[in-house]
Amino acid sequence: MTDRSEVVVVGGGAVGASCAYFLARAGRQVLLLERGDLCSGSSYGNARFVPPSRSLPLSVPGIIGKTLRGTLDPNASFRLKPRLDRELAAWLWRFRAACNPEAVQSTTRLTLDLIRRSIELYEELATRDGLEFGFRRNGLLALFQSDLGRAASLAEAETLRGYGVASELLDADAVRRLEPRVTPAVEGGVLYPEDADLDPPRLVRELVAGAEAAGARVQTGTEVLRLRRQGRTITEIETNRGTLTPKRVVLANGAWAGRTAAELGLRLLIQPGKGYGFSLSAGEDGGSVPMVFSEKRTTLTPKAGGGSWVTGKLDLLGFDQSSGGRRVAAIPETVRGYVDVGEVEVLERWFGYRPLTPDGLPIVGVHPAVENLILAVGHGRLGIGLAPVTGQLVTELAAGVARSFDLEPLRPDRFERRRA
Repeated sequence: MTDRSEVVVVGGGAVGASCAYFLARAGRQVLLLERGDLCSGSSYGNARFVPPSRSLPLSVPGIIGKTLRGTLDPNASFRLKPRLDRELAAWLWRFRAACNPEAVQSTTRLTLDLIRRSIELYEELATRDGLEFGFRRNGLLALFQSDLGRAASLAEAETLRGYGVASELLDADAVRRLEPRVTPAVEGGVLYPEDADLDPPRLVRELVAGAEAAGARVQTGTEVLRLRRQGRTITEIETNRGTLTPKRVVLANGAWAGRTAAELGLRLLIQPGKGYGFSLSAGEDGGSVPMVFSEKRTTLTPKAGGGSWVTGKLDLLGFDQSSGGRRVAAIPETVRGYVDVGEVEVLERWFGYRPLTPDGLPIVGVHPAVENLILAVGHGRLGIGLAPVTGQLVTELAAGVARSFDLEPLRPDRFERRRA
């Protein structure tokens, strides 16, 4: 197979599909490659949120000590497995540097601006373009059932209010008026009315269909084996189905981007954060308000047609293939401590890899060492929340026009430059 597509997008998740959609709608000749099925990776297991309330990065002050203690706690929400790994050591060193108030403040402000722009774009996709992907702005409810959970929830809400994120403290009765299924153990909650949610698989299917309608081509089951470059230009993409000769490459393959870029001599410092998800049967009522369980850092999002999607835990284990054992198997039971979901059945168990950068910001831009490569990776736990704005930015980069945002903080070479 030989192809001379103007732009080849590598990765068929929400970010890659968004890039393909906006590029194709801008008149570019696009070929989208996905090694498996569309939306089969991290986008599929996303919590389904588009959440201004989740703008705070992982690298908050104090997280390192908490994470180290979590190595001995099977119920910790974030765990690290120490191992001899040069890239992990470099990632942790940069992560440590990002755990300061100034870095957290700048990261949160930019992340919040990007998420809010994504919400605007999702509304345009749903109303102007007629895409149907279950987009709703019902808010997000953070529930707590202890004094410690209350204090943590209020502190987070107060911090977010400093960035302009609205919230409302609800007592137990107000919570039950909004969500009658909560258990007596729930003492209250914080409502974030600005947050939205959607159906990720439907989103990706709709974006890809829209891209195809605008002339894009899509190839699933196509694994990129190698990118070859001469000087500052990628000349060939070797796949399991043949060789491509693109004019431009958009790399949007999530947690695997670090390995792909390393073959070009680039160092992105992306670590796979292993996350877990469960699909629960409908029970009595699917509800309407997405929820976060504050003490457990577990999420529950109602699905269209009934049932719920549950996510929890984040493990820094590399590309570990284990199921997570009893620590993860207990996540569905956690739900019953907060919400009466009736007689439910676990229909599906999922795990996948969140592409984590040390500073909590995605990598978006043209790498100065490779002039025909645009990177759109490293979105961490916010791939759904940042997908459309990333597609817009990539399209602006490909066209060489003024960008909607200052991309300096997202530069692909920022970790290399600091090392130097």
